[in-house]
Amino acid sequence: MLFSLLLTTQLVSATPCLQVPEKEWQTLREQLPEAQSVTPALINTLYTCLASSDPRLRDQTGYQLFSDLLREDRVPATERQALWHRLNRDINNQVNDPLQVFLPFAILVYVEVLRTDRITPWMTFTQRQDSVDTLVKAIKATDDYRGFSQDVGWRHQIAHLSDAVLQMAVNDKISSAQKKQLARAIMSQISPSSHAYIHGESSRMARAVGFLMLDPDLTEAFWSASFLLLSEPKSVTDWDKVFNHEAGLNERHNLRLFLYELLALLALTEQPHVVPLRQLAQNLLKQL
Repeated sequence: MLFSLLLTTQLVSATPCLQVPEKEWQTLREQLPEAQSVTPALINTLYTCLASSDPRLRDQTGYQLFSDLLREDRVPATERQALWHRLNRDINNQVNDPLQVFLPFAILVYVEVLRTDRITPWMTFTQRQDSVDTLVKAIKATDDYRGFSQDVGWRHQIAHLSDAVLQMAVNDKISSAQKKQLARAIMSQISPSSHAYIHGESSRMARAVGFLMLDPDLTEAFWSASFLLLSEPKSVTDWDKVFNHEAGLNERHNLRLFLYELLALLALTEQPHVVPLRQLAQNLLKQL
């Protein structure tokens, strides 16, 4: 069985994602290859799946196999390092395909790579700072807010970026200064006026922000300044004027949903420094 699996792995490794029979992928999903069989060729093939127009290949094969391999520690250290460099480069350069599905799924695989460093640290300080800088740049550059569509499937870029921030927020090797960079970036995408979040994005952002708030070195003054930037709408002069303005309604909807999700999370902790942060969120909610 192992011998046949190795043969299957070699076959997959030499073939672009779209040309691999579903039965071959099914075999890999059901019985993950051992680390010695996770070759650069296999990783390259999986990488092409992230740009597939078929959501089954993109999500259930490309992303899911990357996730399973990384979580089961089946990716050799040299290949994991190479994967981080490749993802970091492509996300930094905003590499995408005509359907704009590759970039959000590259980010989702990046989340899994970042998770491995949280579980068992292996990155250098420089790599972690590069990861922070990459995420900050990607968050600020995001203007494609599409979540799920019946014909294409998931994109969900801002949710995936939020998941990446969450991994950094709970990584002991990430400094408070780096967490502040991430917080400022994610807070800038809480309430876009061009789109209403309806596919769970606000919950994912709230989780990221909520875990960043657990760091007491991100003080009440820091978060007060962050919330102040959200306290006035960008598309109209004040919140009373949003009700006949689509962009204003989007902003209000997004901000309210984020605050409700955040408050639900913060209610789960009694850390003394979090109590005034809950009050900040409640005060902002009352303005809406």
